[in-house]
Amino acid sequence: MIDLKVDWATYAAAKFACENFHYSRSLPAGKSVKVGAWEGGQFVGVVIFSRGATQNIGSPYGLTQRECCELTRVALTMHQSFVS
Repeated sequence: MIDLKVDWATYAAAKFACENFHYSRSLPAGKSVKVGAWEGGQFVGVVIFSRGATQNIGSPYGLTQRECCELTRVALTMHQSFVS
């Protein structure tokens, strides 16, 4: 069994993960929520939720772009846990 921990990630941790583990090598622009992942006590990366690129993302639900978010980054190094 894998010891997986998820918790809020700092800006510095998210920046490191994106620059080293994501093909874009960059953080998404604007405000974001950063969630880190650790396996066996080792930092393996982040997932980041932010406004995204589509300003009409919430329109089917009567929401503005400021009222919803999307998964904008999955920046993980080698890991054992499943990602879906």
